[in-house]
Amino acid sequence: MTPLGEWLFSNNVGLSSVIMTVFSSLTFRDSLLALRAIALCKALSEKLMECYDDEVGVYMLVCAIRSLQLHGADEVAGTPLIGLVFHIYCALRRFSDSLPQVLMQIPEVTAEIVETFDSKVFLGHFQIQFLQQQIWEGRCVLDCYDPN
Repeated sequence: MTPLGEWLFSNNVGLSSVIMTVFSSLTFRDSLLALRAIALCKALSEKLMECYDDEVGVYMLVCAIRSLQLHGADEVAGTPLIGLVFHIYCALRRFSDSLPQVLMQIPEVTAEIVETFDSKVFLGHFQIQFLQQQIWEGRCVLDCYDPN
């Protein structure tokens, strides 16, 4: 991230506006623009974890889902957009109870589907934390495969 970007995050000056502007570009009727914005959107969602704002987090997920609805049929844009939706949800879910309600607004999505997905996201997060703790405490050693 550039020094200006770091300054925006550290001082929280106009940060919400910058994030919302970048994520709005996902919903323009230009799939090439949406593709180009995905990398920046992922970086912003990771940085938002340091200073979470629920309104901004919900907006990020809504824009990513709208972009998927708009550009999902595009064979080049569809897969990266699915990845972005999943990335945002997984990165921000532990900070927000509003994100499952956003998923409930998607047509043909039931509470059971959201509950199952949400529990898998939480389970995956806790498994990663547990493994990191085990490695840190020296209880688990990762062997690297060396073919030589």
